Amino acid sequence: VSGSGGSALLHSLGCGVVEAGGNVALLSAITAFTPHCPRMLPAALALLARLKPLAPLPATTATTALTAAAAALKQLPAASPALRDPAAFDAIDACLETELPKLLPRRERGDEPGGDAAFRASLAARLELISAAVGRSPVLTIRLRAVRRLADGAVSRAKGLASVPASEGDLLADLAAAVCRAGVLAALLGPLAHEEVLRRAAPLFALLREQDASAAQLEPLWASCAFKPAAVAQQAAVLLRDAVGSGPRCNALRGGLLEAMADCCAAHGDCSVVGAAPSLATIAPAFASSPAPLAHRFTLLLVRLLASESLPAATAAATTATLRATLVGHLRASPLTARMAAVSAACRPLQRLCGIAVAAPPDERARAARPPALHRRSSSDPLCTSNPHAAAALAADAADGWWPASLAAAADRLSPRGAMELLRELGSSGGSGASPPPLLAQAERTRV
Repeated sequence: VSGSGGSALLHSLGCGVVEAGGNVALLSAITAFTPHCPRMLPAALALLARLKPLAPLPATTATTALTAAAAALKQLPAASPALRDPAAFDAIDACLETELPKLLPRRERGDEPGGDAAFRASLAARLELISAAVGRSPVLTIRLRAVRRLADGAVSRAKGLASVPASEGDLLADLAAAVCRAGVLAALLGPLAHEEVLRRAAPLFALLREQDASAAQLEPLWASCAFKPAAVAQQAAVLLRDAVGSGPRCNALRGGLLEAMADCCAAHGDCSVVGAAPSLATIAPAFASSPAPLAHRFTLLLVRLLASESLPAATAAATTATLRATLVGHLRASPLTARMAAVSAACRPLQRLCGIAVAAPPDERARAARPPALHRRSSSDPLCTSNPHAAAALAADAADGWWPASLAAAADRLSPRGAMELLRELGSSGGSGASPPPLLAQAERTRV
């Protein structure tokens, strides 16, 4: 082979393999055997890459190999060596990064500075491997390595390639879409969710926010806040707070998230309230500087949860105290009018206790109306952008009458003791401007 006829001999050998259908057999083997024998994938791809310079492989070989690799990795069982042996995982990931691009035509490999074809070529298969690892691997080391590949090897590299003028298309948007298609978010927040894995996935959620993630994409984060163990729920809450961000572009996202949170608590009852209470305290700063309709929705959600009945006896006191502290902190950062409205609403259960006539809600029709759903607005809505009409749209929502009536209706469900404790904390927080000591004293005497 090393002699003068070596090149011709190798070329003939390659052509013979191709003509005999060897390349088709390899592609079929990738799909059929990789889930059961992951080492098959690096070997098959490496052999295909060595055949390529020897003989003209069909133009569809690269596309077929990419599809076969992604399909095979999607089926990896938890018992697979690739999900139990860190060395096997590293070998497959390295193979996907180095061998798959070799099957592309040279002009498409991205050898030139700024070329991103090689990155795109291996992206689907690598994301399937990452999704399988973080969602099904029982080995924490492998899950940590997988999320590092995601943050450093995918997100960071995509940002670097996207900054080069020669890159084609919107690479970051394509990456965000590919992550969702591969089920990476569901895998990160699945049964094996771990706080350190989530912490290291922060660049991914930052990318989704930059690419205008939808409320539906972030709902699994909120579900994790409500139902996962404390450490995982706390980290999920931090990611959620950062993901909803600030500024006019995030208004629709925060509105959609608020409705998803309310729907989750309504669907799952008191058990979700117990898990959600600490997370709401973490998320609260994201709504502190929000426009009035969003801040009012968050206040209303907290009052409704604070009035929840039949909390488990073992956790009722702690849950209620956390919710109350979150509500008071949120109102402390709100305008004086919002604090006075909350005090006025909290007085209603005590007025009834003391036999004082309680005023009807300002607008009975608005009381039955559901607050406007910000997250269902179109992308051209002023709430979704920073155009000059946003302030006018928000002001119109604030003045539509649903807020006073809904707050009064929610506060009517507070127990007298809960209303008293809320009024005391609002009064001691400073600047409430409407604390009513005589009513509190009269309510205490009535209870006695």
